[in-house]
Amino acid sequence: MTVREALYISMQHSGSDRVDLHLQISGDGDVTISVTDEGCGFVSSSIDMGKTGHYGLVGMRERMQRLGGRFELITEVGAGTTVRLLLHRAKGRMRAQRD
Repeated sequence: MTVREALYISMQHSGSDRVDLHLQISGDGDVTISVTDEGCGFVSSSIDMGKTGHYGLVGMRERMQRLGGRFELITEVGAGTTVRLLLHRAKGRMRAQRD
């Protein structure tokens, strides 16, 4: 849901005709997902990331916290936006799913 929301926000609000999705899995199974556009960007301090109970960027941050992951937002007016999601592999859990 977090990746879907990042893609949706980028396609709806960036004004960019291109959105890149990058998935990286490290040797120990940690996952990094980046959604990047070359759109209009925005002033990140204008978003109240401390508010709870809201959707969009705030909801993505809250979801990642509940999963024990990390949410990063990199944006600048006129220079696009990157949403980076980092999840750590739960030892034993992923291995058990493969067996």
